[in-house]
Amino acid sequence: MRTLKFYALAVLLTYALAHASYGQNTMAVVDYMKVEPSKVSQYLELEKKWKTIHEARIKNGVITNWGLYEVMFTGENDPYNYVTVTWYKGMEKFDDSLPQNAYEEAYPQLASSEGLQSFMRETLDARSLVASNAFHLLTQAETDPASPPKYFAINSMRVKPKKAQHYIQMEKEIYKPMHEEAIKAKNRAGWSVWMKWPGNFEDFQYGTVDAYSSFEQMSPGSFEDIFKAVHPDKNIDEVVKKTLETRTIARTELWKLIDMVSPPSTALASE
Repeated sequence: MRTLKFYALAVLLTYALAHASYGQNTMAVVDYMKVEPSKVSQYLELEKKWKTIHEARIKNGVITNWGLYEVMFTGENDPYNYVTVTWYKGMEKFDDSLPQNAYEEAYPQLASSEGLQSFMRETLDARSLVASNAFHLLTQAETDPASPPKYFAINSMRVKPKKAQHYIQMEKEIYKPMHEEAIKAKNRAGWSVWMKWPGNFEDFQYGTVDAYSSFEQMSPGSFEDIFKAVHPDKNIDEVVKKTLETRTIARTELWKLIDMVSPPSTALASE
């Protein structure tokens, strides 16, 4: 089985790009779910129940957003095929991220220990929680409001030893302006960079999320044309060389947004 640590990137599954503007203390917790083919319908119905609980968590200021994604192009031997992402304003709420009152507000019957235990058994029966990881948002290019993202390319980045600061600087100064230009040109819907923390850093330490509103938008544009437009005074060959010396892409996944919960001011209808 492939190493799970490779895949623990969020979104980063970034849904953060999709529906709101976030400060530099934004954290995302990514939970990776394995759902058997015969239980997909059961699992999706279960997440609808959890959605009501997440709405209560947002209302009470515990979390800021929540999203459910399908990991596309997976098979029987893949360790997970669905992902949920939960956003927080920093780590202050981690200690009590699922307070009892959120359950009770969503479903009064969960106030009893018997009701809550029954709900947890239903949850465990529908899916297996394979892994969970936390990520910190470093920077992002603002989402195009007219083109809400539905698909997310999750790129796990392995940064060379002692190159972390060079990598972050490169993403912010070289690639962020290029992604902003691509968003203006309707070639993508958003972009962000995340740092895995805490966690295992051997396989990868950072990740980028490319957000798209449709498959058509994924058609690769001209990297060279965008580079020349944004950085007319820079040498593209030197930048590419420095990029490859700084990091490698450990893995790329494609996630499809299934459902979401956001505060009323930022909520968008998912398709």
